[in-house]
Amino acid sequence: MEYIQYEITEQNLEAYKHNMMENEKSLATIEKYLRDVRSFCRWNQGEVIVRTRILECAVSSANSMLAALNGFLSFQGWPELRVKPFRQQKKLYRDPERDLSRKEYIQLLEEAKKQGDERLKLVMETICATGIRVSELPFITAEAVRAGRAVVNCKNKKRVIFIPSKLQRILKEYMKRKNITEGAVFLTRTGTVLK
Repeated sequence: MEYIQYEITEQNLEAYKHNMMENEKSLATIEKYLRDVRSFCRWNQGEVIVRTRILECAVSSANSMLAALNGFLSFQGWPELRVKPFRQQKKLYRDPERDLSRKEYIQLLEEAKKQGDERLKLVMETICATGIRVSELPFITAEAVRAGRAVVNCKNKKRVIFIPSKLQRILKEYMKRKNITEGAVFLTRTGTVLK
């Protein structure tokens, strides 16, 4: 049986990067996967890459690192080195300590109002009323407010965010005062989209 020497080089990492780009992975995913594979290389300290070493690494690291490494191994044509991620019991509930109480929410709104930051107050109201993520705020546009819903398109996944009528009315008043007729509702003071 022929012994295969596996080696991770900057050249095959660069080829893997281009492959991920061609497969339309997000820039953040590409950077994370490359960082995780390089982290494995540092952990491995130049030792021969064998499946047992990858298993040792998997025990001491998160499954996300293993996903990056498995993706690279498949790309290189080394599927025999791949290892399965460890099963973790899914959390079926959210930790209530991470949620804002109604009292805390009201205090935050009052503080934003007291500081004269109407935009921040509306951002908080929009997030809490719609469940939208902060990174999805650019999808709250004048057009979406008028329609009563925003179509969020992130990482090749679409979802519809409904804007409650009370919030819709408040945002329309804000847009009128700020002369926002199209595009993102939440702009910074310099006119760039709040992200």
